Formats: sequence, C-alpha cells, structure tokens
Amino acid sequence: MKLIKSVAVGAVSLLAVTLPAAPAEAAAWDCAAGYSCYYDGTDGHDKLFTATRCGTHDLRGGPYQDKISSIANYGSGKVWVYVWNVEAGDHFDLHGWVEVGSQGNFYTNDIDKIYIVC
Repeated sequence: MKLIKSVAVGAVSLLAVTLPAAPAEAAAWDCAAGYSCYYDGTDGHDKLFTATRCGTHDLRGGPYQDKISSIANYGSGKVWVYVWNVEAGDHFDLHGWVEVGSQGNFYTNDIDKIYIVC
C-alpha cells in the first residue's frame, strides 16, 4: 500500500512539473495617458501602434491601412476616422470618432485615415 501511495504522489508531482504554463494575455486597452492607441482586435486587443502626435495620419499604402478595429483615446483631442471613398476615388468619408477619455470599436476594418484634433 505504501508503494502505491509513493507512485501516485510521484506521478502527480511529475505532471505538475511537465505541464506548460498558460501564456499571459495582454491587458485590453493598454495605452498610456496623453496618447491615442490603435488595435487590430476589437475591445483594445492586439495593439498596432500609439500615435505620438496630433494631426492627420493617412494610412493608405502603409501597414495599418484597413487594420484598425478599435481605438483608445487618452489624448487631449477627439480622434476622427475616415474611409477612402472607392467609388468616387477622390475623397475620404467620415466613418466615426472617439471622444477624449473613451474607447471605440470599428468592426469594418476599412479605416484609411485618422485625424487627431490638436
């Protein structure tokens, strides 16, 4: 009986050592005060970049075109988002905005320009 207990305890110990730890999930809406942050996933997951200046950011042709799914705006100005009007081919259409101190989801992954109010 003592041998069976020893074997069972040893197996449990071995099992605990060989199981890998679950990967830590990054915190949602990870964005420092004073900035606006842009995410590939909804609800602030999979950060793409942090905007370090206000003004217009044309994303067409770059790695972030049609990638933004959510925005955290902890900066000092409203963030406006636009999509390129493909049919007209000559202007952007307003797609939405995110107020200061807020977060927002954009489920269409078609944002081509952001404008951060200074």
